[in-house]
Amino acid sequence: IVAIESIIKLIALIIVGIFVSYFVFDDISSILNDASNKGLFKAIAQGGDSIDYSSWLSVIILSMCAVMFLPRQFHTSVVENSDINHLKTAMWVFPLYLLLITFFTIPIALAGSLLDINHSLNDFYVLTIPINQNQPVVSLIAFIGGFSASTSMIMITAMTMSIMVSNYFILPLIESLPMLSFLRRRLLIVRWVIVTLIIFASYLFYLYIAKTNLIVNIGLISFTAVLQFAPIIIGGLFWEKANRFGAL
Repeated sequence: IVAIESIIKLIALIIVGIFVSYFVFDDISSILNDASNKGLFKAIAQGGDSIDYSSWLSVIILSMCAVMFLPRQFHTSVVENSDINHLKTAMWVFPLYLLLITFFTIPIALAGSLLDINHSLNDFYVLTIPINQNQPVVSLIAFIGGFSASTSMIMITAMTMSIMVSNYFILPLIESLPMLSFLRRRLLIVRWVIVTLIIFASYLFYLYIAKTNLIVNIGLISFTAVLQFAPIIIGGLFWEKANRFGAL
């Protein structure tokens, strides 16, 4: 699922990036020049206190840990990794994929600002720019790419979280309470219920919190939460005497 959606969203993003860079504008250099002329790079050009390098470095560290330690990332790369040789492929495929999928990020972001599209929709420039240019086919491709990415993310995250909750919360609860022993034969149904509750809770989160916040800000908060696991996981990998009491 992850592999298929990754290919679909990569193709969609490249198509939108080419459309924005070479059909809406003359080329990437023209976007950069227009952005420079309109002062979008002014803070970078001036340097000094206007650039917060500590925040930039913090985001890099958070992102590095998120790649390894977010539940769905860890589940895909570690729990479901059936062959250690897959790491040799991932060592070059993953960086290449990141390069390709982020190549048009800056041109698209700058193009959205240059076209004066509603700045409250910064997260949706990939979709709003084709709509703004009256290109329904490109808009549909962008929507399919985003829908594919979000569908896979929801499925994998919900499945991973349901396994974690059932293994580390429900099962110990069943062991300590004999009256719940009948649930041992119904773990699959229990996981379905957990998935339903997680998706429903996520929908409530979207309604009351996510609607008024940028996706990137919510993502950074989750990255920060996951960062707390970094010392435990790294310590467990390299320190033989590490144990669960120390982790707790």
